Amino acid sequence: MPQPYSWLPFFLVVLVGTATLAEVTGWRLILFPPLIVIAFEMFAHADVCPWAKKPIRLPVACTLSVLIGGALVTTFGDAPLAVIASTACGILILRLFDLHVPPALAVGLLPFIIPAVDYRFAASVGIGTLTLTMLFLVWGRLRRVRLSPS
Repeated sequence: MPQPYSWLPFFLVVLVGTATLAEVTGWRLILFPPLIVIAFEMFAHADVCPWAKKPIRLPVACTLSVLIGGALVTTFGDAPLAVIASTACGILILRLFDLHVPPALAVGLLPFIIPAVDYRFAASVGIGTLTLTMLFLVWGRLRRVRLSPS
């Protein structure tokens, strides 16, 4: 039987690791707010979290969502129709990748509220979600090894 909080050290490594990467690189948004929600759900509710079953798709979907949001805000500003288009594109991305990750929609809206959108923001989201995915896969492998009969 797995320990109920065996995921907590890995969750903390994601938080501290991405915060450290953000500090070292100066790219503060490597640890962006929806990443914390995404990580908590993946680790704390791994057996029922819909995107925990397809973790490799997560960084791609989130990065595409932020790229589209960034392109829309750069092209049209923070107009309501641009926000609606970003949300619609985010929904389309999630459908195409067969993911149910509502926080990924928020990722696509972040370019509308940060002061300056450039390539570093999309790269930051990619780095943050890729870091989360790699640590989640490591934790999942260790978890399976512990659960398997010896």
